[in-house]
Amino acid sequence: MESKADKPDLEEACKAVFDRYLELCKTFQKVEWERYPNGKNLPPDYSLITEDKTYAVEITGLIRIKKSKDDHIDVGTYQVSRLKLADELTDEALALGILQGTYTIHFIMDWLVELKKARNQIRRQVFDYLKKSKDKDTDRDSYLRYQLKTVGQISKHSNKKGRLYATFTDADWTDSPEVLTSAFDMVQRTISSKLSKLQKGNVPRPWILLLYNTNPFVSEVTFKKCEDQQEVEGKEAFERIFIVTSSEAGFDFYIKGQV
Repeated sequence: MESKADKPDLEEACKAVFDRYLELCKTFQKVEWERYPNGKNLPPDYSLITEDKTYAVEITGLIRIKKSKDDHIDVGTYQVSRLKLADELTDEALALGILQGTYTIHFIMDWLVELKKARNQIRRQVFDYLKKSKDKDTDRDSYLRYQLKTVGQISKHSNKKGRLYATFTDADWTDSPEVLTSAFDMVQRTISSKLSKLQKGNVPRPWILLLYNTNPFVSEVTFKKCEDQQEVEGKEAFERIFIVTSSEAGFDFYIKGQV
């Protein structure tokens, strides 16, 4: 569960971008911000106080999820865990004297097994490959398997340096149909979650939602396309939904009353 302590920088960054945007657009004559008006662990994240209204502002990142038939996982969490595994195996293999050269462990992104369950099996296969290829300049790929499933492959690129790198298979391309679906899923999931949170917290309206885009493959054009092609449920509960795309930029995804 996300805690307030996990996201102070995100909140401040999104608030700063939106504040500059409001100033440039001359939306309000004067605004004031109050952080955690109901306490640090209760919504909203901010109150935006204008000359005639006080808006409850919630801020969160758009989290990208990969799904399988039985499970789902945050892509960021998935990648960090695999990068960490590559670092740990590098250190261990160097200590054992079996790592000679540059290798890549290429993980298949659709594989969603918990890493702790498969770590020992992956480690054994990786170390077998390192021992077999130690004195070679390069070596052909070898598949890594867990419970009869292919979960990745390892390859050797040179006999210089002692390092294991992690890479990932992901078929998403900027503004592709897959990314369009991903963008819609991110927005819909986040709006539904925040709507429930504000309603359960009995937070007075009007509400503003600031979303930080964590997926580099999704552009402003893609977000607008996904809204054109599918109706995002629950958006009408908010006065405004604003997507932050960098530390300096963002755009209106939705403004109540605008077509």
